[in-house]
Formats: sequence, structure tokens, C-alpha cells
Amino acid sequence: MAASINSIDRFPTTNSDLVEVGNRIFLCRNTGNLILELEVNGTHFPSLSGNYGFASSVFECTNIFGKSGSIFIDYADGTGEHEYPFKENTDFKMRLAKTANNQLPPNPTRADYSEIGFYNYPIYFFDDIDPSVPIDDNNPATRKIKIRFPRFQDLLIFNLRYTGLLGELPSAIGRFRNLDSLSIFRSENLDSLGSDFDKVFCKNLTLGGLGFSFSVGIPEFILNSNSLEYVNLNNAVTLSGTNSESKLDRFFSNELPKLNGFDLSSTKIDTRIPDFHKDITGEISFSGQNTSGFLFSNNLSNWKGSLSISNSTSLPDSEIVRVLEDSSIRSLNAVSNGFNLDIATTQINTTILLVILGRGDDFGGSLPSFLGNLTSLSSLYFGDFGNGGDFPQLKFYGNNPLPNSLSHLQLSKNTDLEVTVPTWFGTLNLNRFQSWSWQTQSRIDTHVENFYSMVESTNAMTGSTYLRGLNYELVATNLNLNTNPRPSGTYEAPTGYIQGSANGTPTSPMQAIYVLVNQYNMTVTILNEAGNGKDIYTP
Repeated sequence: MAASINSIDRFPTTNSDLVEVGNRIFLCRNTGNLILELEVNGTHFPSLSGNYGFASSVFECTNIFGKSGSIFIDYADGTGEHEYPFKENTDFKMRLAKTANNQLPPNPTRADYSEIGFYNYPIYFFDDIDPSVPIDDNNPATRKIKIRFPRFQDLLIFNLRYTGLLGELPSAIGRFRNLDSLSIFRSENLDSLGSDFDKVFCKNLTLGGLGFSFSVGIPEFILNSNSLEYVNLNNAVTLSGTNSESKLDRFFSNELPKLNGFDLSSTKIDTRIPDFHKDITGEISFSGQNTSGFLFSNNLSNWKGSLSISNSTSLPDSEIVRVLEDSSIRSLNAVSNGFNLDIATTQINTTILLVILGRGDDFGGSLPSFLGNLTSLSSLYFGDFGNGGDFPQLKFYGNNPLPNSLSHLQLSKNTDLEVTVPTWFGTLNLNRFQSWSWQTQSRIDTHVENFYSMVESTNAMTGSTYLRGLNYELVATNLNLNTNPRPSGTYEAPTGYIQGSANGTPTSPMQAIYVLVNQYNMTVTILNEAGNGKDIYTP
């Protein structure tokens, strides 16, 4: 059997083993070693699980602050135990992290495969594999490594992310007594859970993207873990059937009295979920629910956190209307749900601060009108994010002004967005405008010229005006995803420019940018002339 126990020398049996620090109780005496036995493959540890070129494979442990110490790893290659002391900075932490494959240089050396950072140690290359063998996450040679924690009661965070593990997830992982966070994410070659995995003692639990499912229903060990405040079971469990069959009725009940957030994405829910037994102010995610019948709770009044409902194409538009009208959520991430119509509601919402929309949703080609009813909205992201794709569906700003509470607007990869800028834009209290939708020289030049004209017609040259001091960004934060060219022209004052009294007559987009910076106190970021960096123009 792979990745089996694991042992603990002894458990505390008296109250003298406990100590109260602040408002938390910790096991403080040395209660013996905890040993995890993990089955792995590859030429190194940690190897990468799955074909994720963008991801780092990570093994990370953080101790309770103020607690020094070490963990020891026997790599089963004849070299014995290797000691990894916790490094002290803002935390007590040790970390092994393999560089993401898409970040490796040409012809990388062994040193290039280790991420650099204060807490990081070099990844380990197994000594019994000849160095001439190509470095390979999927080298078929398997082994059982042993990780020993002499003071396991001091561990605060245990994190395995995109790490190549085989066989069984060891039950001893659940026996760390003082964990804030236990995360096993995207270890896709695991095939089962330890048979005596009966509960966990952490506050935040992530068991997502594993190589096996916990079958139907919320696992009993989770329902037994009454210290849990957040649970992530993304793609790790099937929750089809009635709420009783899926145990969602128990999950949302007071069996987990501290539960304040969860991720149940891609879990095949096919019914209306139960009402929560109390207010939920943390993160809620039901993304990837594409099974017909999935609906939100009848009572949404105690939804008071953040909601992510992306890639759920079977969800009716009416459910989003209910969220806008009946819940008190603070943020909404709703992309790629197949919305083809405007979300029709005129009700004012005063709680939502952040909205993320786009990527596959049409909304009739314009910014949806309901956004104007979000009177506390601070940040709006609309378009495509992170994967480098284009979003041609947004074509017009529309005739419905965004709320003037808005301080941050990002329009990303909206490849067909009109180059004109509506007059109402000049009455927003924006602090930051990320405009990444222009792709061609003609489009970005015309956009800059129109943006300048809108500013000139709606804002005074001096004093306190709506867009004065704006951060206007015309190049993507990640240059690898940028498609905006550099605006044409030379950065210089146009003919007739007089500080504080006359803008002159700009004859190029770069002259218009000069006026925006110097007359309207904006900071403008554009692609540099070489195309490999950024130029930032400040007042």
C-alpha cells in the first residue's frame, strides 16, 4: 500500500499537556514524533502532479510563531534523514518548491529547478538516480519517503500543492493538533484515503483536485471535525441526489458550528441546496455546477460573504437576480455561465463591493445595467483574466452609467469594445483604470485620443475633479498577457500648452498622454519602446 501510516509515539492524556496562548489552546509538551510515509515518483521531491506548466509543486510547513525546530525527511535513497530547520522571518517556515516548467530558462541546470525565496530549500534530487538521467516529474521509479515531525503539535500550516503523490493519502495527516490550515491540492495520482481517517483538527481544510473522489456525500470525517471554519472540496466529492443523500443538510447545519465558508465547485449538485443555519461571511463557491436542477438556497438573507459561481452553465439567470436582490454578499465572481441576457433587476444593492464578469457571457454586448444599481461597488473586472484568451462579447459601454462609488475598473481583452468613451465616464470617482482591450495600433491610438477628449470636456484643469489623479494603465500587469501596443507619437507638450490654463492641441496620442499627466495629475503606464517593459509617466 502506498503512503500508509505513519505513526505517533504517544498522545497527550492530561490537561498538563495543554497551554492557553491568547484565546487559543495549544498542545505544548513534546508529545513524540509524527511520521508521514508518502509514496512518490519522479527524479526529485517534490515532483509536479499533472500537466500544469504554470504551477509550482510545493511542500510547505509553518510552525506556530515563536517555535523553532526542524522536520526530517528520509528520501529512501540510502542517504538517511535530511534536516530542514524552520527559518525565522515573519513566520517560522520551511519550503520546498519546484520552479514552474514555463518559468524555466533554456537548458536549465539543477539549481534552476528550485524556487528562490527566504524560506525555500533546494528541491531534493534522489541520490540513487544517476545524474545523467533527464530530470522528470514522471520518472516511473517509485519510493516511500518518510517525513518526521519531532514536535508535530507546533505545526500551524501544512501545505502540499501540485505535488506528485501516489497511492493512499495517509490518515496521520489529520492528526496535527493545532493546525490553522491543512491543504492537499492537485495531487492527481492519489487513489484513496487512509481507512482510519476519522477527523481533522484544523480550521481551514482543502482537499481538492485529488486523484480520487470521496464517493457520494460529504465525508463523515469532515462532519466529525467541528473545529472547521472553511472547507474546500473542489472536484473531490459527488453531491448529487437529495440533500439528505449528499449530507448537505448536515454540512449546512450546526454539526459544523464554526463553518463560515466553503468551496463545493464541480461536485455535481442537482437540487436546491439547503438554507444555512447561520450567517456565512466567508467565501462561498459553487463554480462548475453544470448539472440540471442546481439552485441556491430558498433563504439568501444570511449570505454575507463572497460568492463565486463561474462555469455553471445550467444556472438560471433568475438565481443571480435573487442573489442581487435578496442576499447581502460583498463580492460576486460570475464568469462563463452562459448568460446571454441582461440580468434584469432595478433593485438597489448596497453591500456588493467587488464584481467580476465576462469570459463567455454576453449580457447583450454592453456592460449590464444592474451594475449601476450597486451603489457601494468599488471594483469591477470585466473581460478575460489569467489565461490569455480574448473576450469579444463586450462591444459597448452602454447608456447606463456605472455607480460613482467605483474606484477601480479593469477592462481586459475586450477585443471588440468600442474605442469611443461615453461622457458619463468623466463623472466617475475612479482611482485606477486598467484598459487592456486595444490589440492594434489604430485601436489604442483612437481610444487614447477619445479618452483625452472625454477628460478635457468633463474635467477642469485645476482643483478637485473626478478623474484627477487617476492611474491610467494601458499595458497588462503581466507582460506575457499584454496585447496593447505602445500609443503613437513622442511624449512631449503639444503646441500651445500652458500649465494650469491651456492644453494646447495634441497631434498624437503620446502628446495627449503628456497633457493627462501634467495637466490632470494622472499616472499613465504604457508599453516601452522596446516592447519588453513598461514606461510609467507621473506628474
